[in-house]
Amino acid sequence: LAAGPMAAEINKAGVDIIVDYDGAHSFNNLAALAFNPAPVQTTWLGFPGTVGDSTVVGHILSDAIVTPPETALHFTERLAMLPRCYQPRDLGQKVSEVALSREEAGL
Repeated sequence: LAAGPMAAEINKAGVDIIVDYDGAHSFNNLAALAFNPAPVQTTWLGFPGTVGDSTVVGHILSDAIVTPPETALHFTERLAMLPRCYQPRDLGQKVSEVALSREEAGL
């Protein structure tokens, strides 16, 4: 879907918050976000740097390790700092040895 029609669909659906997972990569949808289809547009996880235009993305979800507070002046977006971790994960979580089907897993 092209950027304009994608933005129109997002707006028509009444989306209040968009969380972009790509950021400034070649495969992103920032062109659709440039239409400002939602009142709040933020980016998180895919690219921890600035997208370079706060009219497209107003916030970046991050943490003090990935984006130390003193680096905020290098961002066009406002840094929304998560209290613990930018990338949630549990390395202590054991992976099951039992292979479940999608149906058995409730998916």
